[in-house]
Amino acid sequence: EEILFQDFKKFSAGDVTFGVGQINSMDGEELQAIESGMKEYMRTHFREIQSDLVFLMLTDILSNSTRLLFQGTGAKEAVEEAFHIKAEENSVVLPDVVSRKKQLIPALVMALQKD
Repeated sequence: EEILFQDFKKFSAGDVTFGVGQINSMDGEELQAIESGMKEYMRTHFREIQSDLVFLMLTDILSNSTRLLFQGTGAKEAVEEAFHIKAEENSVVLPDVVSRKKQLIPALVMALQKD
């Protein structure tokens, strides 16, 4: 809970509300350790977050990339539409995406408003 909400902001696109948290690190191993626990936490506590979709950016500063974890109906499709990439079940690696404000949110809003 502390990790997800450390730097968490809520947004809306049409009638969809979504929250995005972000963790920045220069240690890829640290981010991998966080990832496994966060996938489970997001899955089991999704309803408590009170958003239609939830995203967590695990941003690796050194590799200039983000592993994006997501939960919620339509989250995977929104990510695939926004970044023209095939996502795994609840995550995807986004090369060259490190900014929530400038890169992630605008792309997600555009994808969510297409529906």
